[in-house]
Amino acid sequence: VQTCALPIYGHINFYDTLGTTYRIKRVWDQNITGTPPTGFSYGTEYTTQASILAAQFDNKTETHATHVTGIAAGGDKSIGSIYYGVAPDADIALVSYNLNDQTTDNVSLADGIKYLYGYATSVNEPCVVNMSLGTQIGPHDGTSAFDQVCDALQGKGRLLVGAAGNEGSDSLHISQNFTPANSTLKSFFNYYDNTKLTGMSDIWGDTGKTYSIRVVVYNKSTGTEVYSTPTYDAATTNSQTFNLTSTNGAIGQIQIFSERNATNAKPNAFVYSAMTSINSGNYIGVVLTAQNGTIHAWADDVDSYFSGNNIAGWTSGNSNNSISEVGGTGKQIISVGAYVSKTRFTNIQGATYDLKSETLNNIADFSSTGPTIDGRTKPDITAPGSVVISSYSSAVISGVNYKNYIVHITSVNGKSYYYGQLQGTSMSTPVVTGILATWLEVKNDLTPDEVRVILQNTAITDSYTGVIPSTGSNIWGFGKIDAWSGIMACLKASQLQILQSSNENVLIYPNPTSGNLSILFGHNDSTVQLKVFNMSGQLVYTQQIGKVTYAQEIAISLPHLATGVYLVALTGDLSYKTNHILFH
Repeated sequence: VQTCALPIYGHINFYDTLGTTYRIKRVWDQNITGTPPTGFSYGTEYTTQASILAAQFDNKTETHATHVTGIAAGGDKSIGSIYYGVAPDADIALVSYNLNDQTTDNVSLADGIKYLYGYATSVNEPCVVNMSLGTQIGPHDGTSAFDQVCDALQGKGRLLVGAAGNEGSDSLHISQNFTPANSTLKSFFNYYDNTKLTGMSDIWGDTGKTYSIRVVVYNKSTGTEVYSTPTYDAATTNSQTFNLTSTNGAIGQIQIFSERNATNAKPNAFVYSAMTSINSGNYIGVVLTAQNGTIHAWADDVDSYFSGNNIAGWTSGNSNNSISEVGGTGKQIISVGAYVSKTRFTNIQGATYDLKSETLNNIADFSSTGPTIDGRTKPDITAPGSVVISSYSSAVISGVNYKNYIVHITSVNGKSYYYGQLQGTSMSTPVVTGILATWLEVKNDLTPDEVRVILQNTAITDSYTGVIPSTGSNIWGFGKIDAWSGIMACLKASQLQILQSSNENVLIYPNPTSGNLSILFGHNDSTVQLKVFNMSGQLVYTQQIGKVTYAQEIAISLPHLATGVYLVALTGDLSYKTNHILFH
């Protein structure tokens, strides 16, 4: 499990279900100086239970990672606790992402993923990494250096699960198909906090083409530009800083960076604005011009978003292509959206909170949507992400942001451990991470491609998802995850591997049975016949099956047989199998 800020290490949820065996095996805190892990040059690694518990936490102002880790792998099954995680027996390893990493390629995050896979290899275990974090900075097409590194790291028994993002209702995106008659795209940077006039935008054109960019101060009353930077070619390497004064209609700084990206040959401009004040009636805007091609731009959606401010010719932002660059755009990563499985909760003071804006069983309003810019469907799947109860860090229980969300306290050996609600794709993602951990227990060489096939074949669809195309939906992926059906699919795939590598070519199960049998074929065959004999040698049932193909599964219903042991015989041109099976 990997998250941005780490959990409170000593929470009872990170012991086994008996509360005795500690399951956090490794911690790499990239943010403090000490002894780094082998192969890396920064941060501190904790390798023993004593050192991990002594460290306590990496961040005592947040509980995000405590909550996320508890969803994926919490094990607290003490009396009165129902808030354990999806994979309560899994080993846990953690990385605290370097918050001071200023690289555009998320190098520290990639290092963390590599570290976790390396630890899994050292103990000969499969590994699924959780990323409940994201950004809108990047090309959104799988070509970023980070996405390519992640794609290369994944494979057999190495899975990566990422949050789709919480921007599904936000005005963070603008785009346009350019022609000589439609050659300009303009939008304003609006700010969520008018006391913090800071914002970023990442703007990408088409491979091999270019566009021009300038940033302006625009006055709504006069309909004129009070100030404009020079115009820059986005395909030309530039780094420009402009210090605005009151005579420019705003006070602050604007920075424009541009280059043709070396990886995908797309023109890319990055705009950063930090204003201390903006004159009344003025707005900071970006003006893009091109003769052809398509341009996509994303605001950071933390401090700023796009708006037309009800001015003709200026474009408002939308939530299209809002899938998170880190959690949603890689070609191998399993990206997770959120649906609403719960809309209300009651805290420990007895106060009930109801999320009236959400509809039970429907997609969460905040869940980000695809597709990626290169046309791939995202997210891949959805999971519960609204009013999810999991472990809380004791460091935040008195904080105004969390104290009203606490719903349960577990007391063990005189110490209190807290549980509360949070929502977001940060919560739906570890649901899938935990589920994939259980799938890896069944088939430890599961690959990302195999996971997608299983999701496509087993995901739940209903009146809320509607009919989902074979290629998936850019809202729902393949639908709502079905953990049990996925495990059954993994069991089948695992057994087929065994059949292919042995002299066996058919499996008859379960044993014992209440009257229903399944027959799984590991090879093509013909003239297949099933016979059932009682222990006196009498034939009590026969069925002609005929031609079968590899991976075909046949269901046989025998509810009329009395309790007892029977000999089940299967014959064919290639198959010959006998099993003693108990019917009860």
